[in-house]
Amino acid sequence: MKRLNLTLLTIALAAALIAPVAQADDEPLAISLHSVGSALLNYVPNRANDVMDIVHASIGFGLGYAASVRATDQIHMGVADFDSLRFGWNECGVLPKVWDESLEAAGAGLGPFQCGDCGYDPAALGVGLHIGVIGADAEVDAYEVVDAVLGLLMIDISEDDEGPTVASRHEPF
Repeated sequence: MKRLNLTLLTIALAAALIAPVAQADDEPLAISLHSVGSALLNYVPNRANDVMDIVHASIGFGLGYAASVRATDQIHMGVADFDSLRFGWNECGVLPKVWDESLEAAGAGLGPFQCGDCGYDPAALGVGLHIGVIGADAEVDAYEVVDAVLGLLMIDISEDDEGPTVASRHEPF
């Protein structure tokens, strides 16, 4: 396992040194030791954040009932009637957050579905259940899984990493 980690780190370092880094106007920049050092210092925290982005989950307390399933923000079905104070990682990607959520709905559908401030994630599979005074909601975001895997190679498709990366719109510090 140590050999695999060392190999991945070596590949990432080599990619950071070889790949051209561009400004917003697409003019190449010289890669400095500062940008390489910054990339290495941010590597572990960025990978940890990528893993945390994969699952959005919350728990709620309040009277009501709900049961739902969804595949992306376009395919959904369920029934709900609750008023809940929720805590967790919501669909907006805010870590962690407390919010009030009320919903009265039933049915199934194809097409956009808005619930809460941001709606559901377009690349996530999710379920929700609320019985009596407690409920939970969770989803797995396929886009963030891909971002986490590519992040191992310092490729940031979600553009949420700190510091320079091999492929993103970030500029080196």
